Amino acid sequence: MDTVIKAISIQSPLAADHCKKVFEFLAETTGIRCEFNDDNTWQDRARQLDSGDAQIGWVCGPVYCSKPDGKFEILGSPVHKAPRYQDRPVYYSDVVVRIDSPCNTFLDLRGSSFGFNEPISQSGHGCVKHKLYTLGRHCWEGFFSKVVHTGAHLTSLGLILEGSLDCAAIDTTMLDTIIDEDPSLLTKIKIIDTLGPSPIPPWIISTSVPEATRKTLRDAFVQMHKSDRGKQILESGGLSRMAETHDTDYNQIRDIQTESLSVSWGTEVINMCES
Repeated sequence: MDTVIKAISIQSPLAADHCKKVFEFLAETTGIRCEFNDDNTWQDRARQLDSGDAQIGWVCGPVYCSKPDGKFEILGSPVHKAPRYQDRPVYYSDVVVRIDSPCNTFLDLRGSSFGFNEPISQSGHGCVKHKLYTLGRHCWEGFFSKVVHTGAHLTSLGLILEGSLDCAAIDTTMLDTIIDEDPSLLTKIKIIDTLGPSPIPPWIISTSVPEATRKTLRDAFVQMHKSDRGKQILESGGLSRMAETHDTDYNQIRDIQTESLSVSWGTEVINMCES
């Protein structure tokens, strides 16, 4: 096949090297020319997926759910090795505060400042709004004294550590990676609640790619763990396998979005991402 299948990610840049190895493996094992692109901003890469300049993307669940019907299919979904994930394609949101915070439960956060990475994020934004929904309107209105759009989980975490922000909900798979690299972080933060599980961000593929090619890539993707090389690549990214998942597996996110529509922050969102 002469056509190059281009892949992008709008997930944390911490995983970029791992993504490159995955697509090198797929190219080697299928003979299909695959390239992973991590140039430009995640917003630019997302637009490449929408325009057709990229055919494969690793996207947040809400982003997948927002795509027009029939335009994309799920290629597969990561399964993380850590015991908390129970060999399922799920993840959680850890609600994080500084170690010296007086807050020990989610309800203790009333009146605190809260930061989220992006409005499209299930872990940083969607899960928190749904938590407020479950608490009821009497609780959510004005729950946080300040809400900040930080642009990234890492930024939210940094603002908490420097004392500029009280709390954030952080993607557990990313937090796992950061703590593995710097265990001392556990002496600086504490986790006061865990939200989820949620369906993990899926890898999706455009239906503009011929069906036979999609099937070949999907089969190679979900069988990576069966080869020594594939297993090694997966484990280097903290994964045990890529699971075969389907559109209906993401109905939980659609339900959460519907239920949370009425939830407002009750305060103006401060956007750190505006130039």
